[in-house]
Amino acid sequence: PFYGDRDEDIYQISWSGMYPEAEKDGRNFREKLGDLIFGRKPAVVVTPVGTMVDTQDRLWLLNQGNGTILYHGKKGERLLRMPENIPFPSLVGVCRIDKQYLLITDSYLNQVFILEEGNRFNPKRFPLAEALNQPTGIAFCHPTRELWIVETASHRISVFDLEGNLVRTIGRRGTGPGEFNFPTHLWIDDAGTAYVVDAMNFRIQLLDSAGGYMSHFGKQGRVSGCMARPKGIATDSHGHIYLADALFNNVQVFNSEGALLTYFGGPGSGPGEFRMPSGIFIDEDDHIYVTDSFNNRVQEFRLEKEE
Repeated sequence: PFYGDRDEDIYQISWSGMYPEAEKDGRNFREKLGDLIFGRKPAVVVTPVGTMVDTQDRLWLLNQGNGTILYHGKKGERLLRMPENIPFPSLVGVCRIDKQYLLITDSYLNQVFILEEGNRFNPKRFPLAEALNQPTGIAFCHPTRELWIVETASHRISVFDLEGNLVRTIGRRGTGPGEFNFPTHLWIDDAGTAYVVDAMNFRIQLLDSAGGYMSHFGKQGRVSGCMARPKGIATDSHGHIYLADALFNNVQVFNSEGALLTYFGGPGSGPGEFRMPSGIFIDEDDHIYVTDSFNNRVQEFRLEKEE
């Protein structure tokens, strides 16, 4: 779709592709033979919920359907499956710290796991000084170099330093400013503004890098601009806010004040259509990645500003 913002700039969001590609295995004969001889399981996408792109242009997928972590080299490499040294019963969130580390949450294990790119991607438990209660969304705040983790069952966000020490907690259960009712997904932009999906309050809350309340928008409803089952959230380089909604089967785009700009998607299995979209990630080039959970794929879109 095309849309305009308050500065009267015109933008276009267009479908770019999907991962894995439809009807494409990606393995050559030698790779298939090696997998058969050594008993390696093929990489299969089953109900992906989280995604991101690392500095090597690899696309990461968290498979909640079979508890696996996959990565896909976008430049022609095949989809690969990480070693299964740790079973993951409920993968949810993923974020990147600097250039070489990925952090992943498992809401059933109440753990955060760290993957170091130079260590064959073997996940290890990230040591935290405090126990977590159903960790879901996770994000790294670059200005403060702190790790934010949503604890859905505790209706709060816990903030840790990179040594795993608890710095502070944000929020409690409620409906007031800075209070939450089953928060889930989280995104922090380069300026340190946090965008929290306050799921059962059917709103998005904006917090500053110290955790202070800034604003909120949204309400429950079944029409455009409202929220029915809000999921993943992200922002682009222009400050627009993207929110996946699993009941609407679309992604809504808002300005920084919460006004609806446009939406894309709809129910279905074709290009640009969704069946319960969940996670969303936007890279530095405004490529938009959406986990299309029940279609077992990640779809890529591009945002372009019209000259």
